[in-house]
Amino acid sequence: MYESPIKVAMGDLQMQVEGEICRAVQTIGVKIDKEELLKALQYDRGQHDKGYKDGIKEFAARLKTRITPHDFCDCFHALALSSAFIDELVKEMTEDKS
Repeated sequence: MYESPIKVAMGDLQMQVEGEICRAVQTIGVKIDKEELLKALQYDRGQHDKGYKDGIKEFAARLKTRITPHDFCDCFHALALSSAFIDELVKEMTEDKS
């Protein structure tokens, strides 16, 4: 079961009277498990990166199925949208830069 790395603890509400003024006071404490928080943030970042790369690959695959020789008016356009060119762009955009 998921356990949040951030916990909020609230104390009981207490009424305090000072002279003719009544006020409500509640203590709140926040405890953060730094290691668990960093793990969660790293996992989220990994999911973002994976989704980005999957989206690029899906777009390229769809683009390849939609282009036909009739789409090109000259050799430059044919080269620019060739499957090999698209594959090279996908590789460039999905490789780790770290």
